Amino acid sequence: MRKRTSLSARAAAAVAGLALATAAVVGLFASSATASAAADRTEVGVAADRTEVGLVAAENTCQVSYAITDEWAHGFNAVVTVYNNGPQINNWNLTWTFPGPQQVNGVWEALFQQDGATVSVTGDPHNFNLLADSSVTFGLNVSGPPATPAEFVLNGTVCS
Repeated sequence: MRKRTSLSARAAAAVAGLALATAAVVGLFASSATASAAADRTEVGVAADRTEVGLVAAENTCQVSYAITDEWAHGFNAVVTVYNNGPQINNWNLTWTFPGPQQVNGVWEALFQQDGATVSVTGDPHNFNLLADSSVTFGLNVSGPPATPAEFVLNGTVCS
């Protein structure tokens, strides 16, 4: 025997989210939904005439790859690639905060500044602008224990 239960809009949103677990949901509009549960399985049904679900994928315009390529007792080298999936970025600037006492000694293929744990890297004259759908790669030499920053920000946008 099945028991029919009405779901709230919030529960319907959760069900829709589970079905689209890999999509980033920006907007969701739901008015009603129903679910049925059987003893041996669960069925979820959404009445098309009463529920409208609008999904818009969140657009992440940048991604960062950070790889430690060499390490020794008191330092490490890393290579960073910034992918721009959006429009051209003039005067690109990537910032991050190291989790510990790391100190950048030098960067190649870019310019840098460091204030405490916060590092800011910009393009040098040959890669000053980051074209649409392109990437830029630079390397760095760092003193301190090897570490990967938790977050990278490109011109104010948090990158994945």
